[in-house]
Amino acid sequence: QPCGDATNTSNGCKWEMTLDSVNGDVFEYSYSKSLEGDCPALGSGTLTLNPDGTLFREHKFPDFTITGTLTRS
Repeated sequence: QPCGDATNTSNGCKWEMTLDSVNGDVFEYSYSKSLEGDCPALGSGTLTLNPDGTLFREHKFPDFTITGTLTRS
């Protein structure tokens, strides 16, 4: 089942996220469908819980990968 969503503010796209598995402090997810904008739901990734409580994200698209620590908005 969906566990949340992700928004790319630069292009106005929003995707539904589904949690696929949990392995220790690593959460694997996928984009399950597009919610807004003309962007396909592609790729999957991991969220790793850092010792300071932040989450490090690695998301793999077919042509590139995005990495970095997530910040609250």
